[in-house]
Amino acid sequence: MNISHVSTLEDFKTSHESFIAISTLWFKAHKAINSNVILHLPNANKGDGNLASIFAAMSYLLVKSNNLLIILPKRFRSYRGPFFSDIFRVTTSRFLRDEFWEGGTELASFEPNKYFEFASYLEKRAFNKYPRISSLVVDQLKSFLAQLFVNACYHGASHSNIFICSSYRDNELKFTIVDCGQGFLRRVKQVNHEIVNEEEAIIWSMRGNSVRGANGSGCLRLLTPYCLENDGSLIVISGSTSVTVEKMNEYKVSNLPGPFRGAIISLSIKV
Repeated sequence: MNISHVSTLEDFKTSHESFIAISTLWFKAHKAINSNVILHLPNANKGDGNLASIFAAMSYLLVKSNNLLIILPKRFRSYRGPFFSDIFRVTTSRFLRDEFWEGGTELASFEPNKYFEFASYLEKRAFNKYPRISSLVVDQLKSFLAQLFVNACYHGASHSNIFICSSYRDNELKFTIVDCGQGFLRRVKQVNHEIVNEEEAIIWSMRGNSVRGANGSGCLRLLTPYCLENDGSLIVISGSTSVTVEKMNEYKVSNLPGPFRGAIISLSIKV
């Protein structure tokens, strides 16, 4: 059985339009069994490499029901789910070796609470293809990414893997980290019963609140101005809601066709 979605985007970049395509495909396929799950990109010649972390998370969940994720961009060979199989053992992947994925570093996957392994990734592999980035920026990003991983482990409350990948295009560095856990709303409602939807839960977290109270890092509150001060942006997706911050205290909220499992955090800065 084939389950497919066609996106007419010419550049599959980190944008709401791309997230709509991914969300639509996931909504169609998340209950599938023994199926080919196909994303057709007939007009796309390139895509952001950091989005590979989202596709890896999808593939990770789909293969549990014997499904196969296939991505068909314009003119390039297809990418099939088994290409992700390596990352569950040795955190390597062939997924980004084609020119379609621009600027992608190694796609990596981690079991929850593997803090030492994630620290090793940050130190040895996350920035090894970006020699022009200053050591100060690298250290700042390492700190933020480490906090995001800790949050994903704690808030996700899941035994599923956590995925991360990056890209560098037009002097813009992007990282996208994905967990397959509970998402924002379910966790936030455990400590704040006034929160009733994903939009409120995401913005509540972006404003520095934490389900761990005073012990929380407030990572998103600090990460938001950091991205904006460096001419970038921050995108947080949970459920069927996407929240983008491109100006301080201005939240662009967009609805997606279907809910993701877990949470996606995508940050960008100019370097």
